[in-house]
Amino acid sequence: MTGELNINTDVAALMAAGQWDVAAILIRQMLADQPDDAGARILYGDCLLQLGQFAAAEQSYRVALSDRGSMSVLLSKLALLARARNRFDEALGYYQEFRGKPSAHAGGDTQMADEAAAIRAAWPRRPEVSPDQLTIIFSGLSFPGVPAVHWGRDKAFWRYAPIAQAYMSVLDAAGFSYRVIAHPEYIADAATEFGTSDCIHIRIAPPDNPRLLKGAYNILVCPATVADLPISKKEKHPFADWMTLIEAFDEIWAPTRYSFDILVNYTRAKARLAPPPLIPVGNTGLVGEPERRRAIGIQTLDNRKFIPLAVFPRIQPLFSNWSARQARTLGSIVQGMIEEPRVFLAMVVQGDSRQHVRALVEAFSEYLLWHPDALLLILYMAVDLPPEAINPDIARHHLELPDRLLETLCSDRIWLCSDQWSPDALAELYAMTHFFIGCPSIEGHSQMLVDAMTHGCVPIMPRHSGLCDIIDDDSAVVIASTPMDDLPSEHLITAEDVSDALARAGALSDEAYAALQAQAVTSAHRIHGGKNTTGLFQQFVSTLRAAGSADRS
Repeated sequence: MTGELNINTDVAALMAAGQWDVAAILIRQMLADQPDDAGARILYGDCLLQLGQFAAAEQSYRVALSDRGSMSVLLSKLALLARARNRFDEALGYYQEFRGKPSAHAGGDTQMADEAAAIRAAWPRRPEVSPDQLTIIFSGLSFPGVPAVHWGRDKAFWRYAPIAQAYMSVLDAAGFSYRVIAHPEYIADAATEFGTSDCIHIRIAPPDNPRLLKGAYNILVCPATVADLPISKKEKHPFADWMTLIEAFDEIWAPTRYSFDILVNYTRAKARLAPPPLIPVGNTGLVGEPERRRAIGIQTLDNRKFIPLAVFPRIQPLFSNWSARQARTLGSIVQGMIEEPRVFLAMVVQGDSRQHVRALVEAFSEYLLWHPDALLLILYMAVDLPPEAINPDIARHHLELPDRLLETLCSDRIWLCSDQWSPDALAELYAMTHFFIGCPSIEGHSQMLVDAMTHGCVPIMPRHSGLCDIIDDDSAVVIASTPMDDLPSEHLITAEDVSDALARAGALSDEAYAALQAQAVTSAHRIHGGKNTTGLFQQFVSTLRAAGSADRS
């Protein structure tokens, strides 16, 4: 494996896709064999810079300075790095060296003087923290770098990734920059690492996985459920004592009243109710126009492949391989149907047994007997799962039950996809979806549900735990649920419960559906902000500025 091949193909492709962490690992392997490769050193520094590891990026750039041919490129990168760390005098020095002049003000270089003035203009401290002075750090994301594309490998993160995306879209719209790091607990001091004392650390994680960034104002965004709380016990390892760590955060943000009521018992006055903001919606004008919405979704999602549900015990490998060979785009699936389909969308997290997937599949199979024009799309949230492995995986984790034999479940109206989805791609999928359906036994918060409602999808969901803050009978088709005898905090949902809800959804007139749809959109905006996408962010931005101005002494 040559360095030239990897830089020009593998590494370039990974960096273009935003997979900075994977690219960094590959480059580090190359540098083990070719430590004097200045080009690889520069690329390694670029990856570290994108991952928010400023000190390591600077070290990589400085090692590459021995290559005089790359001097101008490196000085420019070091200047940009210094500016990102609010070290404006240092940045000015790099610019001067890059221009080959001892002083920006001694000669007549107008361009250099303008650059120096621009750098200096941001240097004076002001009473109110500005976006230029405030460093915002996200953590809790399994894939540091671009969580909008790479959603992470652990099942808890699948639930939290959409919340992270919502907050990041807030910051983008408000003009703030931010970094994503993997391990805040490894940083000795935020001010030293990031070059500023105005540092906000936003940790998005379950309550048993809090991690502090020392020297920063720490905020824990935590959509907790009772099931997420571990048994409290004293641990010698400091990071294992979650109750002590959670108390050390400056603020705890709970997205729903349900989560707030849980967290307030552990965090005293630090917990507050803070529903996540909405990701800006580009297709709000399409609400109420299902044909146009469907057409737009199909046109823009033709690179996504779905496979049919094909579960057959004892000869599953044969059916899995057959199903993988039937992979089709949404356009070809819809074109193969006699009538215009009503599209139902479900999202299933690999290994999360609280989603009643078997009840959903059995109920929808029965629903198809009376409504053959229906189509169920299941986004199976799993990483690195090839098409031939999807059916056996979903059968093993979600369809096999200890007290019931697994029956044959095959349908050309239930389609599965394990691709990773960005917010833009999800928005396009929501645009062709009529109903968003799910059967969780407990839920702290569902940002995916909120986003789907914003795009005009009518929910078919139970109303319990954190879902009570999001839906009601006027904005959703509510699935009946019963508290479990052994786990009263969780709810049992049967196939009969789902079948009843699907029958009510199928019986909706166009006027009744439009009324539910309009109320779903209104409810999502009422809870998570106004329809004005710039005004949505005001409270959040004000909170960050106030936090950045807080005394950390």
